[in-house]
Amino acid sequence: MEKNTQADLSNWVLVGGSDGCLGALRNVRDGKRKPGKVVLISVFPQLVTTSEELKINPAYNEDGKRTWEIFQGETDSLFPSELTFPILQEWANRNRHVHLHLEKNGEHDYSWWMKNSDRELHQAFSFHHQGK
Repeated sequence: MEKNTQADLSNWVLVGGSDGCLGALRNVRDGKRKPGKVVLISVFPQLVTTSEELKINPAYNEDGKRTWEIFQGETDSLFPSELTFPILQEWANRNRHVHLHLEKNGEHDYSWWMKNSDRELHQAFSFHHQGK
């Protein structure tokens, strides 16, 4: 799309929810998409990558080129927090552009996020608060 439309994808937000997160992670890793920001809601990265790859692969760690907003719930019934939180926290500790929104009562259902984290989600979809 970027090549065909001359669009600058660095101002685009790639969004993935649940299984869509897996596609977003793969698209970024494989170089198919180069958005300026990626928003993931209820993600289980272990299905497409490893903790080590999240730490070393430049696609996931291009400092300053891409911001990651990750929304994950502690009560997510599909992707248990004891399996997801450690890998996400490790990634965020290594990359200052990974912003975790770990919600104690967060569920897997996207409607929960819309109802309980509306302001945070709205900010995640904006480049304004980053100075872009």
